[in-house]
Amino acid sequence: MIPLSLRLFLVLALLLSASGTVHAQARSGSGGRIAVHYDQREISVLVDKIARATGRRYLYSDSLRGRVSITVPDRVSYDEAVALMNAALHIKGFAALPVGTDTTKIVPIAETNTSAPLVGEPLDPEGERPISTLVRLDHANAQSVAVTLRPYVASTGLALAYAPSNSIILAGTEARVSRLITLIRILDQAANEDVLVRSLRYRSAEAMAEVLELRFNQSAAVSKHARIWTDPRTNQVVVRAPATRLATIREAINEFDQPIATGGLMRVIRIHNRDANELAEILLSTQEGVSLKGSAQRAPQVSQIGEELAGREYSVTVDAATRSLVLASSSETLDLLADLVAQLDQLPPRVMVDVLVFEFSRPSGFALGFDYFLPLLAPSSITEPAVFLSSGGASLSNTVGIPSTGVPSSPSGKSYLFGRYARSPLQLSIDSGTGDPITIEIPRENVSFQAGESVAETNILLNPHILATSGEEHEIFVGNEIPVPTGASSAAGQSSGIDPALVQRQVIERRDVGIRLTVKPTVGLEGIVILDISLEISGTESSAAGPVEKVGPTFTDRKLESTLRLSEGQFAVIGTSNGSGEDVQYTGVPYLKDIPFLGWMFGSVKKTRMENDLIMVVEVELVRDANEQLAETIRRELALERSMARVADLRDLGTEPFAILLDSVKDGEKAERIAEAFAEDGFKPRITEWQSTEGQIWDIYLTSFETFERAGGIARRLSDAGWSPEITALSPQNPLAGD
Repeated sequence: MIPLSLRLFLVLALLLSASGTVHAQARSGSGGRIAVHYDQREISVLVDKIARATGRRYLYSDSLRGRVSITVPDRVSYDEAVALMNAALHIKGFAALPVGTDTTKIVPIAETNTSAPLVGEPLDPEGERPISTLVRLDHANAQSVAVTLRPYVASTGLALAYAPSNSIILAGTEARVSRLITLIRILDQAANEDVLVRSLRYRSAEAMAEVLELRFNQSAAVSKHARIWTDPRTNQVVVRAPATRLATIREAINEFDQPIATGGLMRVIRIHNRDANELAEILLSTQEGVSLKGSAQRAPQVSQIGEELAGREYSVTVDAATRSLVLASSSETLDLLADLVAQLDQLPPRVMVDVLVFEFSRPSGFALGFDYFLPLLAPSSITEPAVFLSSGGASLSNTVGIPSTGVPSSPSGKSYLFGRYARSPLQLSIDSGTGDPITIEIPRENVSFQAGESVAETNILLNPHILATSGEEHEIFVGNEIPVPTGASSAAGQSSGIDPALVQRQVIERRDVGIRLTVKPTVGLEGIVILDISLEISGTESSAAGPVEKVGPTFTDRKLESTLRLSEGQFAVIGTSNGSGEDVQYTGVPYLKDIPFLGWMFGSVKKTRMENDLIMVVEVELVRDANEQLAETIRRELALERSMARVADLRDLGTEPFAILLDSVKDGEKAERIAEAFAEDGFKPRITEWQSTEGQIWDIYLTSFETFERAGGIARRLSDAGWSPEITALSPQNPLAGD
C-alpha cells in the first residue's frame, strides 16, 4: 500500500452480493415538506422512514448498520431529506448509487488501511457521535461557502451546497459539525457586512476621507454614519455603511477621484496593478510609433489611443516611492496619456485552475461504470450537462449528450471516452461484470487496493495548481527530449574523394516526449469559466520494423481535449482508455517458494490482463482583485467580532455546550417577557445584549443542552410552534466561547 495524504483519502466501496433487503414504495412525487429529526437511530430504520416519506425505493444488504442522528429545526423538502440521508450514509461508510429511474442501491464503503488520520489523543465518545444537519443561509451563497469550508471538513465528513434552498448540508462528528456551524454563521454574516475598498488614482486617501465625512456624516443620527478608514501607504479608502448608502458613496468616490482640471503641463498618476517602470517604457515606445496590444476586451481602445499619441511630445518620469508616473505635456496629450494608463493598469480576471491527471489500472474484467457515476447531490439546474459518453471516439467533439439515467454500466468497444460534471465528493465506479460495482472517490495520492482477487492501482501523473489569466493560454510540459534519426548524408565523403559508403552523416532531431497540459480559461458572465483544456501524453515503445539505431523509436501519442463550462465548486471529469498490459503475480508458501530450482513446487504464477484508464479532473476558482480580497477580509473580521460579542456572556456554559437561539429583538423588555415565559415551562433561558449595525439587539437563548441531538429535538418542536430557532455550539473548544 502506498500511503495517503493525511488530509485527503481514497474511499473504496464493495457492493456485497449476498441477499439484500428490498424496500419499495410507489413514487409519490417530490412535493411537500417533512420533519426530519432522528436521535441516534439505526441507519436502516432511518432509510426506511425516509423512503416511505418520500416515496423512493432503496436496495441494501444486512451490512447496513450503525446509529446516526439527523436533525433540522424546520421542515425540509423531499429532496433535502434524501440529501441529508445520503450525507448520513457517507459518514457511516455507505454510498447511495442510483441504478435506474426509481431504484437506488446503498453500497458499503471500506477505507484502505493507510487512509486513517493520525489521532493524538483518545477520542471523546460524546463528541464523536455521527450527525447530519442542514443550515440555511440568509446572505451568503451556499456554493461559495461550501468551497470555503472544504479545507476544514474532515476526511469522513461532508459540507455540501444545496442550491435550491441556498443551504449547506453537514455530516460528521458532533464536535466537527458544531465547529462548521459556527464558521457557516460567520461567513453568512460576513456576506451581510457592506464594505467598500477603493484604491485611489488621482486624489489622496486623506483628502477623500475628509470629503466623505462632510457629505455623509453630518446628520444627527450617529448610528447611520458611515465608518471611514484610510491607508496612506497604499492610498486606499475603506468605507463601511448600509448597502443603500454604499452605492451613493461609491458614486461620490468615482466623481471625486478624477484628474484635477487645471490646464497645467504636468500630471501625477498612481499605478495600482502594473510595474511603474514597465508602464513608463510602454508610454515612451508609443511616442515612437510602436503599436500597443491590450487584453482582448481592451485591445481596440488601447490601439486607438496609441495611434493618437504617436509623434506627440511628452515626458514620463517614475516616482518609485509612491509607484506613480509624473507626466509632462500639453493638456490634450495628458488626457490621452491618462486614458491609456487607465486602460493598461488593469488586471484581467484571474482563475485558479486545479488539474489532476491519473492513470487507473484495473483488471480487464472490470469496466468503469457510468450509471453509478453521479454526484451526491443533483445538478443545480436542468440545463447543466450531466453525462457524456462516446464509444470509439478520439475527441470530445464527437461526444453525444446522454441523460443521466439509462446509461450503460460499461462502454462498448475497446476505445472509449467519457465526461462528467459533478460536485464533491466525486465518485468513480468500476464493475466486475457481476453487477457488483466497486466505488471509489477521486484519489489525491497514489494508492493500490484489492478488487476481488486482483489489485487495482492509481498513479498520479500530473497535479498542477495554475494561476491563469483570463483569455491567455498557459502550457505545462513534463518530460524529456528524445533523439530521432531523420536521415543521413554522405556529401563530405564525396568532396574528399573517399567512398561515400564509408562516410555517413546522420541527421538527428529531438522530439518532446512526456505530458503536455494546455489550459486557456475565459471568465464569462455570472462567474462561469469557459475552459479550453488539452492533455497530450506521448511515449516510446519498441519498434517491429527493426532496431532503434536504424529505424528510430516508435512513438505513442494520446490526446484528450475539451471545452468546459465550470462554476466554483464543480468538477469536470474526462477520460479515455490508455492502453493495456499484463500483471504477473508469484504466490506460494513463504520462503519455500523462493528455493532455487525447487521453488516452483511450492508456488504458482498468475497473469492478469490489466486495462489502463486515463482520467483528468478539473476544478476552477475565480481570484478576486486586491480591493475585493481586502474587503472580504474586513467583512469576515467584522463578522467574527460580532459573533464573539453575541456569545461573550455565555462563556460559562461550556460543560453543557449547546444552546438554541430562540429569537433576536430590539426591545429589552420584550426579551425579558419571552425569557420569563420559557422559564415557567422549565427551560433555562439566557439573554445577551450586543451592538449591531442596526442598533442594540437582545438575543434570547435556551441553554443547558448536553448534546446536539437534544437541542435539535427541542428546536424541531419550536419550529412547529412558529419560532425560527438556531442551534448554537458553545463548547470549550469553540474559540467563540472565549477560550
